[in-house]
Amino acid sequence: MKQLGVKTTDTTLPASSLSGGNQQKVVLAKWLAFEPKILILVGPTVGVDVRSKLEIIQQIHQLADQGLSVIVITDDIPELLQVSNEIMVMHKGCSSKLASIDDVDEQWVLDELGKDGEAA
Repeated sequence: MKQLGVKTTDTTLPASSLSGGNQQKVVLAKWLAFEPKILILVGPTVGVDVRSKLEIIQQIHQLADQGLSVIVITDDIPELLQVSNEIMVMHKGCSSKLASIDDVDEQWVLDELGKDGEAA
């Protein structure tokens, strides 16, 4: 709970009594307990407050820095740009080429989405 920054006054309370952001952190902690080599997160910050969102993104960066492969699936383009070091856009069953975060911006992502199934 300390590692992920879960905030609670009583660690014996059920996770359902926590805020949305803290519930997300508990779910993340549960999966990390299995010591995975790859972590796939779908919408990891959906429904959480701004502060929790930043903390979750920071945690994702720390996990990647520790050598864990993290795949984030999201439709939140600003979040995608914050959390990624490489991006692949999937749209209508097609995918773009894998691109370094240094080579992309929000417009690149939108352009890839606008190709109507003809991704590069």
